[in-house]
Amino acid sequence: MAGGDYTLVLANPPFAGSLDYETTAKDLLQIVKTKKSELLFLALMLRLLKNGGRAAVIVPDGVLFGSSKAHKDLQRMLVEDHRLEAVVKLPSGVFKPYAGVSTAILFFQKTSSGGTDIVWFYEVKADGFSLDDKRSPTEADDLPDVLTRWQSLAGADSAEKARPRTAQSCLVPKAEIAEQGYDLSLNRYKEVVHDEADNLRAKRRATIDKLEELELATFDLTFRERSRTIVESIFLGDAYWFQEGPGVRNWQFTAEGVNLLNVGNILKSGVLDLTRTTKRISSEEANGKYRHFLVDQEDFLIASSGISFDTDGYLRTRGAFVGASDLPLSMNTSTIRFKAVPKI
Repeated sequence: MAGGDYTLVLANPPFAGSLDYETTAKDLLQIVKTKKSELLFLALMLRLLKNGGRAAVIVPDGVLFGSSKAHKDLQRMLVEDHRLEAVVKLPSGVFKPYAGVSTAILFFQKTSSGGTDIVWFYEVKADGFSLDDKRSPTEADDLPDVLTRWQSLAGADSAEKARPRTAQSCLVPKAEIAEQGYDLSLNRYKEVVHDEADNLRAKRRATIDKLEELELATFDLTFRERSRTIVESIFLGDAYWFQEGPGVRNWQFTAEGVNLLNVGNILKSGVLDLTRTTKRISSEEANGKYRHFLVDQEDFLIASSGISFDTDGYLRTRGAFVGASDLPLSMNTSTIRFKAVPKI
């Protein structure tokens, strides 16, 4: 890849846009053929950098684990053709009230000849502000720790080298990342505390045993039909893609247009009641700026406010599946949607 003009790029490019091939610079398409703006911006960073130049770029989580050819090509390129240094996962809510999408910061150096040996991962859980729409100052702040640990990596005796996979940060060798198909999501490499996991599995097994003893072998997973179901532990990222709703502002509401999902629309009975909807956005905005927040039939929606855990370890909140009659429908603040990942 030819060298660019810059030695340093710091960027927070727009997320989830889409361009036509005809209007996209041909030299970017030579790096990665895609219409997705977040991938094209990464390609642009690589093009702008001189060999030896470095970048810190904020990307949506989908860039880390996306499975399309364009996603995999860029993931492999960062690891094999250049030097990927770090992946810092940010908490959902850092860009509220404007967007609720989950993000991470990629740190890499353009080399055009490889150089990745080991990649540092860090999970930021707090950034000094509340993670709701108010973004009020809080005492919890991992960012000073991120900087301290990042700077320590240059030392031969850095404590990061001994950090376990159960810690907030860890180092992952390139070979392991390659074995995982260049998946750059932290959850792919992070380990859970086995005692907690075993305890949770035991509680779930005891719950199932009690249900079987009572001949209650049905779990109403869809709120529509009952079927005998075997509960297994799975890696959530392998089964579902999820997204938080944006923070649509009051001045954007319109009298007509596309319904905005509100927490009150999700009933405890497990259905959507859009007759309660009083907030809408224009069709132009829904299909433009907010098009990536339009839900699809069979998406599963939950309220992200008022979530709690019962003593049995289960998450308690309101949820409902989207039906054809609910569309078109756009997400709004304090809502999360889950979409099943197609089986390959």
